[in-house]
Amino acid sequence: MQDVLSVESDFVAKFLPLQGMTRIPPGFPAFAQWHHAQAGDEDASWEDAAPAYALACLSHAAYGGTLDPSVEWELELQWADLGTLSALPWPQARRRVMAAWSYLSGDDPLPAGFDAAIEAAEDDEAAPVLDLELVPAFVVLRCSMARLPLGDWHTRGQERWLPTDMPALSLAASPALAALDALTLHGFAEDEPRCLVRLAFAPHLMHALEGVAADGDMMTVARWRREVARWASQNESVLLRVPSPICPGEYNLLANPRHPDIGRLQRFDARPLLLDRRKARH
Repeated sequence: MQDVLSVESDFVAKFLPLQGMTRIPPGFPAFAQWHHAQAGDEDASWEDAAPAYALACLSHAAYGGTLDPSVEWELELQWADLGTLSALPWPQARRRVMAAWSYLSGDDPLPAGFDAAIEAAEDDEAAPVLDLELVPAFVVLRCSMARLPLGDWHTRGQERWLPTDMPALSLAASPALAALDALTLHGFAEDEPRCLVRLAFAPHLMHALEGVAADGDMMTVARWRREVARWASQNESVLLRVPSPICPGEYNLLANPRHPDIGRLQRFDARPLLLDRRKARH
């Protein structure tokens, strides 16, 4: 489920604000495991099949009712976006999605041998809830650059932590810090307008540089830089949280464009950032 929600797609971006849909209905995990075992697709692994059941669970929570042709068409498009997660072709995934929808609608209960799985989770409050609240990130870019794919972005600030030959994007954990970074690093001396770009990602995609503060002696800072360089060179995670050197208590996020999960960093919107240059000197 976490992998499905971390994939950038129109469906995920549209329905992620409905955080209630991340609640797994009682008995559904047992049903998914049972149905996969009964499907008879020997060449389909559980790793390939699980995203289909997760997609069914999310889409049923979003739409409910019956699986009409328009919804099925949208899910087929969404399945194409999940190609990085599953090698299952749509016809095989469709059978699982339709069976899961039928079960979630109350039309296809578990066999008698699995009643205990449902009874153990009858209390709705006890149903497992995934920790899927997305973590936001922000960056100020030229408006022309904000329209480009994320892989074509260039930022400033990452050189505080990494050598210049190690590519990275420097993001901020809050919009205020993103604006402060932009003023500090760019000064808005250029005429081209800027945009505040909002991104989001699943929490498990980020590591954190622990036990650090915004101020430190030269030896400590050098040690931190070595740790960050190791993080980047070894592809430990796609994102690393580091303390802001500008504002104590705030954090920057370094994104590693070489990491295979860079595509799971989702871009949402870009809003024009207006600055009164008469106040810039203050």
